[in-house]
Amino acid sequence: MNNNEWKSVTQLFKTKISGELGGSPLVQNEIINSTAEILAEDNLINIYVKNPVLVGKMGDYKSLVEECVQEVFKQNFDLKFNVGKIQTRSETNDLPMFHTISSEQPTGNQNLDSLIKKANLRKEFTMESFIRSGSNDLAYAAARSISDAPGTQFNPFFVYGNSGLGKTHLINAIGIEILKKFPNYKILYTPFETFFNDFLETFNSPTKRATINKQDFRTKYRAIDVLIIDDIQGISGREGTENEFFNIFNELYKENKQIILTSDVHPNEFKQLPDRIKSRFNQGLVIDLRNPDYELRFNLIKRKAIEDRIILENDAIDFIVSNVNRNMRELEGAYARVKIFLQTSKEIGNRDNVLKALRDLSGFIKVDENLSPSKIIDLVCSHFKVKKEELKKQDRSKRIAYPRQICMYLLRKHTDLNYTDIAHLLGRKDHTTIMHGVEKITQDLIEGVNDINAHISTLKDSIFKK
Repeated sequence: MNNNEWKSVTQLFKTKISGELGGSPLVQNEIINSTAEILAEDNLINIYVKNPVLVGKMGDYKSLVEECVQEVFKQNFDLKFNVGKIQTRSETNDLPMFHTISSEQPTGNQNLDSLIKKANLRKEFTMESFIRSGSNDLAYAAARSISDAPGTQFNPFFVYGNSGLGKTHLINAIGIEILKKFPNYKILYTPFETFFNDFLETFNSPTKRATINKQDFRTKYRAIDVLIIDDIQGISGREGTENEFFNIFNELYKENKQIILTSDVHPNEFKQLPDRIKSRFNQGLVIDLRNPDYELRFNLIKRKAIEDRIILENDAIDFIVSNVNRNMRELEGAYARVKIFLQTSKEIGNRDNVLKALRDLSGFIKVDENLSPSKIIDLVCSHFKVKKEELKKQDRSKRIAYPRQICMYLLRKHTDLNYTDIAHLLGRKDHTTIMHGVEKITQDLIEGVNDINAHISTLKDSIFKK
């Protein structure tokens, strides 16, 4: 048994899922492009996929893969999914023939930094510095897959989402990863406004002599292997630009060149954009970056504090990310204020000093000295449908203990009550019980368990409703 037989399995898998609706195209594609080590004596097949982010999701398709294995090998095998690649003697002959790229070969002194600069990429936006969480894992996994084999899958790759969620970071990171693996690829990153201005200076110059030669314009945007355009939503309603971009898109796509685009909205929401262009955007992979969850915000601030050698207590980090949660740019701005405050005041990085640093920040939810603890308790009881008296009893059932711990957390984060005050308020004998409850909910928020983020978000909306 060899990998040619395994290709029969993956092709059969591809045929079986082709007519299905839904599912994850990222996971499906990993299985289709997988390699395998077939151990007949052990009745085991080790399946190797490239993307470590997706290996944990393979179980969704395990039964279908088992079905395909049985049809090809006429026997059942145990399956084990792994990250990596099995090398075989014939593998070099089995590699897919990718599109022909530029004949220009990299020279010995052509290092990565110069390639990044030539491509107009930002070298600080790498895969390694991109902070992942449940809100962006699928987009990250797709980016990894594209950088392994640009132009062969997920083309175009269209990323959309609100400002400050990391779209520009992710698409720059794809470009850098491609240059690491394929240094002779020609890559161009450009904001849409630059593309638009180049178009105007080429085709709509008010003088007879255009600022940019038409051939130079077309060479710049067509004689490349990867085109990355940021904020493509600006194209909507600009007819001449739409037509030129449409022609560029078609030519690159026909030659299997990778196209990567970002926008603040889904392409179907573009106003005044012809359906022919919308359909081009939708023919690849359209994926959104969702608003940053607690885990992402917490890890970002924690990493920045470590990099800046600032000691921030977990309680202080939690306070920042619980209150500045609309987008990453606002969060980074809030952190910058905290950083300057702590560096100039020489204060310790605790919750109280973070509040001092952020008290005047626009849009920041301040601790309301007049916020009634009883209001928080009432809202928690209403949300979880428990009685106030039940919270104060020694009932340790999950139905009561969980809302009680959330109540402890909210009272500590959004009032000036200390642990002892909260213990007295909730009928606890020891303040360490409150400390444990607050730490438990904080950790649950980081790990995203028990729908905790949704519960806390709903309760905060009610608490700070004007």
